[in-house]
Amino acid sequence: MKCELYLKHPVYTILHYSSSFMDETLYNKLLKREKTISATTVGGGYINGTAESIATSGLVWTLAPFGIFIGLILGGLLFAKKMRDHNYLTMLDPCQEVYGNALVFMVYLASLCGDVFWTASILSALGTSLSVIVNIPLTVAIVTSSAVTIIYTMIGQMISVAYTDIAQLLFITFGLVLSLPFILTNENVGDISKSSDTWVGTFDISFAGQWWDLFVAMTLGTIPWQSYFQRVLSVRSGRQAQILSVVGASSAVILVIPSVIIGAVATNADWNKTNLGQSPMDLNQGSMVLPLVLQNFTPNVVAVIGLGAISAAVMSSMDSSILGSSSMFTYNIYAQLFRTK
Repeated sequence: MKCELYLKHPVYTILHYSSSFMDETLYNKLLKREKTISATTVGGGYINGTAESIATSGLVWTLAPFGIFIGLILGGLLFAKKMRDHNYLTMLDPCQEVYGNALVFMVYLASLCGDVFWTASILSALGTSLSVIVNIPLTVAIVTSSAVTIIYTMIGQMISVAYTDIAQLLFITFGLVLSLPFILTNENVGDISKSSDTWVGTFDISFAGQWWDLFVAMTLGTIPWQSYFQRVLSVRSGRQAQILSVVGASSAVILVIPSVIIGAVATNADWNKTNLGQSPMDLNQGSMVLPLVLQNFTPNVVAVIGLGAISAAVMSSMDSSILGSSSMFTYNIYAQLFRTK
């Protein structure tokens, strides 16, 4: 199936060809695009944060995976097809058509802040992991990872992001799945079903309002996200955009399962027999649950591979954040406000 509409804008051309020239079959194209959207969603903050939330608050209060799942599906059903059929380049295009440049500039600032804070969270996840396993200082880990990601994103743009996302997703899956058998069979872990009351958590009706607030924020916050739209707007049709959203949502939920198990392990393990001496939760180190479980309950080689999975998750999300914010600035702000003819 050949694309009949060849694009007028270079940014759109990059978005289109980065996902379409890899293979000649529709199935393989959608599969590779699905990997890029999954790698973007499954970031370091998503992986580390889920394990932390399971260990500290329980599954009942771990709302990010379910919110992202529903948010991506809603985005696909309600927005992806319409925006792709209108040949938009960024998520700000419809706002710019209706409300003009001034309001779009304000919306862009809000989106930029979101990307900056999100990038900071995933870099923090990487820094804590590296500091636990290989004793790399937090600052060095963050600066090095940022530099590598910025360089390959600037040089290759969307093409490099698409290729690296596929490799990173495979590494994420391999690293986390590889670690699970070693963790679950460790003599200091035991049967996690015995601590299910802890890691499943409880729901107090008096906190129902707070629960719904968090759930709505996680769900609706997934939709106005340029990293997501730059994927769905690169496919050939609105229908494919919808399919990509639903498949990407399902993949994100599946890929978080290792983090859920690791969080459950943290609540059941006998930390007194480890070098740590106490559980991370007792030491107020809940944010380091995932790397500490890898360090204490897997062989060193497996722990390093698991760390590599976290690093890949960070880079796969960070490059999309950089490209998303920069493309909105270039196309919607710079070209429309400062270079108007």
